[in-house]
Amino acid sequence: MESAYDVPRTEALNKFMEKKSILKDVLETYFCQGVEMSYDELNQFLKNESFPDRARTFKRELADAIINHKITPEDFQDLTAVDQDSQEDVDKFLTTEIWDPLYDNEPVRMIY
Repeated sequence: MESAYDVPRTEALNKFMEKKSILKDVLETYFCQGVEMSYDELNQFLKNESFPDRARTFKRELADAIINHKITPEDFQDLTAVDQDSQEDVDKFLTTEIWDPLYDNEPVRMIY
């Protein structure tokens, strides 16, 4: 038998699972048009000791976005206010402006 306690718990869990990705937060915060980007600040955000899995999760989300084209040009514009003409342009930006500087040009690959 389902208790009344189970329903709110399920709704809370669903809301938690729907939260935005770290990648999308990073795009909005550090790569939004008009923002002076600092890789030092981005690295500090990713390596915050209070959130030990953040850097690994971000790297996994970024690789997934590049390999599987998860950020569309429309998504990219909504997040950054920067217009990219094609999926190829978005993937190139994610690779050359984020992956390569952060991961020293290592090949993009999925991390588990």
